[in-house]
Amino acid sequence: MFNSTISFFRKYNKRVGLEEFTQHIYNKYTLKISRNIKLNVNVNVKVQRWQYHILKRRLSILAEVGKLETPKLQGKYDTGQLILHRVFGYRGVILFPWLARVYDRDISTKKDEKDNSNFNSVGEKEVKGRTHTFYQVLIDQRDCPYIRAQTEAVTFLGNHESSRSLYAIPGLDYVAHEDVLPYSTNEKAALQHELFDKFLTYHPDKEPCFVAQETLRTWQKKNHPWLELSDVHKETTENIRITVIPFYMGCRESQTTSVYWWRYCIRLENLGELSVQLRERHWRIFSLSGTLETVRGRGVVGQEPVLSKALPAFQYSSHVSLQAPSGHMWGTFRMEREDGYAFDCRIPPFSLESKAEPSTPTRKDTRYAIFAILLCKITFASKDEKLYNAKSSGTENPTDRAFSAAQCGCTKERKRDRATVDLALSIDHGIKARCAVSINAAGLLNAVGVLEHLERSAIADFSAVLGVAWVCSSSLVSVTMVVCPLTPEVLDQLRAKFYADSRNVLAQNVCTKTNPIEACASRKILEETQHVFTHKIETEGKPVTNQKNSGRCWLFAILNVMRTSFMKQYNLDEFEFSQAYLHGVVPKTCFPESYSCESSVRMNSLLKSKLREYAKALRDMIDNGASDDELKTRISEQMTVIYRIIGICLGVPSEKVTWEYYDKSKNYNCVGPITPLEFYENYVKSHYNVNDKVCLVTDPRPGNPYGKLYTVDCLGNVVSGKTTRYNNQPVELLMKLCAESIKDNEPVWFGCDVNKRLIDKHGIHDIKAYNFELMFGTDIHVGLSKADRLLYGDSMMVHAMAFTAVSIDREGKIKKFRIENSWGEDHGQKGYQVVSTEWFADFVFEAVVDKKYVPADVMAVFNQEPVVLPAWDPMGTLAH
Repeated sequence: MFNSTISFFRKYNKRVGLEEFTQHIYNKYTLKISRNIKLNVNVNVKVQRWQYHILKRRLSILAEVGKLETPKLQGKYDTGQLILHRVFGYRGVILFPWLARVYDRDISTKKDEKDNSNFNSVGEKEVKGRTHTFYQVLIDQRDCPYIRAQTEAVTFLGNHESSRSLYAIPGLDYVAHEDVLPYSTNEKAALQHELFDKFLTYHPDKEPCFVAQETLRTWQKKNHPWLELSDVHKETTENIRITVIPFYMGCRESQTTSVYWWRYCIRLENLGELSVQLRERHWRIFSLSGTLETVRGRGVVGQEPVLSKALPAFQYSSHVSLQAPSGHMWGTFRMEREDGYAFDCRIPPFSLESKAEPSTPTRKDTRYAIFAILLCKITFASKDEKLYNAKSSGTENPTDRAFSAAQCGCTKERKRDRATVDLALSIDHGIKARCAVSINAAGLLNAVGVLEHLERSAIADFSAVLGVAWVCSSSLVSVTMVVCPLTPEVLDQLRAKFYADSRNVLAQNVCTKTNPIEACASRKILEETQHVFTHKIETEGKPVTNQKNSGRCWLFAILNVMRTSFMKQYNLDEFEFSQAYLHGVVPKTCFPESYSCESSVRMNSLLKSKLREYAKALRDMIDNGASDDELKTRISEQMTVIYRIIGICLGVPSEKVTWEYYDKSKNYNCVGPITPLEFYENYVKSHYNVNDKVCLVTDPRPGNPYGKLYTVDCLGNVVSGKTTRYNNQPVELLMKLCAESIKDNEPVWFGCDVNKRLIDKHGIHDIKAYNFELMFGTDIHVGLSKADRLLYGDSMMVHAMAFTAVSIDREGKIKKFRIENSWGEDHGQKGYQVVSTEWFADFVFEAVVDKKYVPADVMAVFNQEPVVLPAWDPMGTLAH
């Protein structure tokens, strides 16, 4: 029987009608599966773009299974239908259907193709969600060892609220309608699975003959939120088709944070002729809390599967957790073809959306749920400006409509520079708001902040609106909510209230004639703050440095720290390292400042203009098919010009320098000729070894827990440079380690938000430095917590300085620090400033200390793989 079947397969290995195929084969032959016979034929039967693959399988015992039935082109299969999987070949039974939205980036209409004529990159086309039927399928356990798909694809969170454990139900899968090959049988035990008899019962008079029991319906209802399939994403690169199905699994809460869990199922299919092997994975995971994590590794789930013509598919599942109710994932698989050609296969971006927990009651009077998306209008600025509209109304599932509306336009990706999304939203409690959403590179954290007063369900719904625009545009979203228009009537009311209080008039008279911030300076703080400290390093640097109109605070600060022990060792009264030389360390007298060093804006404008010109030239060459050698030659020519401009403006560093100097005893000394690197190794390193220093930060945002290692995307942009790694710790630890370092006669480099609560003339950083309440009737700078200031963009690292002294009271409590700044002697007390511990706690974010002061458990954090924060994260502002 198999021989005649195979010969028919060979005969019909071409496009045929479905009825002809099924009637000639499926209705004439009883399907038999053997564990000992190897089918040496690949069958490709194309039916209205369906492609059926009969894969090679090893069989051991010839056993009759049943009779194949005609696949359905219309309608759905019923619960209890026995199936063969078109791709993986396993036997299964349908438990129940799911309706899903399929976002297929490979499908484009004629309109799409016309619209895409102005776009060059792949994927810049409209992606519409199409409703499609999938089935929850129970797999025959006898077939599990022979299929290339994880049979533990459905997992659940543990029952305990604090548990992070997962448990799996083996032998469950999600099968698309077109992957179903139905068959029937007269056997009561058609499948072997521990749940088969619990879920289904045999009724020979029914069609299909297996009927759902109450236990199946109860199980489906109980686990519906974690089983439900909602979105499916597909994309093909170089004949490798990737399908992604994400699932929300639930939330587990601890005393300090909430952790949201998702699983995702990924299927890879080789649609080409040549075999391809998956070598590496590269994931980018964005959390609504503001973190961007990068994950790289060999293969997937411990395997590097080969996708061949005989075995073209592989399927696996994995998990991800976020400390936010929403996020997104995207990435690439590194594939290698049998001819040696390697390429990156795109994983379609997909959202991670949470759902309301079934056991969690919601209070209607505090929910603020967004319940209707009335209009979504998306405008793009590109070569050919286009307008895309998507309208919807009603009160059902606003997140779904928001996704559809936003995807309608936002998937025109990567070509435009700007986009504007106007969302008219209706919110319950009678509050009507208009949201202006501008897609840019710096705003999602603001959106999170605006919505923090909403409950999680509302934030999750709204983040869906924001998230689609972000995923598709590779940008972020900034939200401004206007709930009170400034009508003439409102302005009249505000004016009347202002003049009704005579204190406002007095304050107005003062602030219109002087600096309003200086007018708020506290006289009491000036009287109580003295530049005297209990512990001070032995040698403070002279002269006080001045970075002038350049953004080199980070460089001045570290060189100020390095020079203290150097000056003591070589008995120097005054000394500066060159802040213009970056290829090593040399004295300033060997490479002094230039105009463009001290004021770099004009030189930078020349360089930016030239670099933009060169960038266009290189892109044009690539578009015209230039070879790598041609590109390297052009880049070399361009670098010659750039070097010439910089050399003319800054001076060209010498390969070797000679340093002549007098020490405090007026003795003549000479060092060199010597290279800058040799100067560091022989004269500086023994006093300040950069390899012994570590960077600690204090970032209290909920999404960035302490005891974790972080870095910032695009921060390590120096060739052969080391990755900047931030060890996140509580601010109290940073304060303690800074004090210990100073007591040991070593100054400390640190980064802060310098302009907050600073009386510049007197060099005082103190939370109580200004009495804004007295002048304006409201306090400023401290209305938000440190974490909230970061989230809302109200505070970030903008300046670097050095701690040189500390005061500790008799009880061992740290009271204040002394700062060496790089703004010259005209600021503070001849260039030095004082910082209260309260100001330190609120506005210091980073410190660099020696490893010997750091506890072992804190040092162990550096062994972690760093979480990658996005390039625009406030923790990277100082470095950028």
